[in-house]
Amino acid sequence: MILHILLWILKIIGIALAVILCIFLLLIGILLFVPVRYEIFFRSRGMRDSLEADIRVSWFLRLIAARIRVNGTETDFCVRAAWKQLLPAKEKEEPEEAENFPKENQESILESPDVEEERKTEQSFSKEEILKEKDFNQKTEEKETERQKTEEKKGTEPDGIWFRKILVLWNKIKAIWVKIKYTITGICDKIEVFIERKDRLTEFLAQEEHRKAFSVGVSELRRILSILKPKELRGKLRFGFSDPYLTGNTLALLGIVYPFLGDSLEITPEFEECVLEGEVFAKGKLRVGTFVRTAIRLLRSCEVRMTVRDIRKFRW
Repeated sequence: MILHILLWILKIIGIALAVILCIFLLLIGILLFVPVRYEIFFRSRGMRDSLEADIRVSWFLRLIAARIRVNGTETDFCVRAAWKQLLPAKEKEEPEEAENFPKENQESILESPDVEEERKTEQSFSKEEILKEKDFNQKTEEKETERQKTEEKKGTEPDGIWFRKILVLWNKIKAIWVKIKYTITGICDKIEVFIERKDRLTEFLAQEEHRKAFSVGVSELRRILSILKPKELRGKLRFGFSDPYLTGNTLALLGIVYPFLGDSLEITPEFEECVLEGEVFAKGKLRVGTFVRTAIRLLRSCEVRMTVRDIRKFRW
């Protein structure tokens, strides 16, 4: 009888553990394979007030959703989980108590006789202080003029003037020479350090394991970009910054991703003016499982592991 009861208890415990394990695996599957869907709409006519943007993100049949709206200089956002709104829109601030203070009480306080007496005493003290300051300023000015006259008399000697000028000129020449010397030595040191680092870096990248790891990383990056590209993408965009160098760098970064976006997006750079105008619509989805699978593939590669280990040990 006791053995029968123990078997029933073990059976119930096993069923409970199996249910917990199934729930755990179901949650992991939901997190890895249920996609995060997004929609992005952007429009601008070249001016800051004309900027319009609407970004929507949702997950698991809109169980969790977020939205960001931009209209000119105004921004509104909200986050919702199921039926509960976690981050509502901004509410208007309540007026402070000082603003609602009645004017009658303020006027009565200002018109009280004690306050008037205090004002009179403060005015009298301020007049006395002003007179004292004027006398002090006059005395200091007189002393300063006398000191300048004595210095001019001392400096009228021709030998003293020429000696001072030559000394000042020599100090300037000496300071300029020291600056030039330090800049030249600094540039030479930087060049030597750069050459030494360049040799170390080329030697590091020339190894066969590191080259294989680099090729594996590039192939995985291409694969993940092809998976993560938007399902729908269309629009035209014309952009430019006040600095042409910054515009060129931005265009170079976009050129890396542009082959994966297709011909539906037209990008026109402007190197002579600061402008941002156009209209873009994008819609797609992201899965956590994609990143996890890429991380597992990189970790399985022995070349990548060796390269990561060598990078940690690498010293400039």
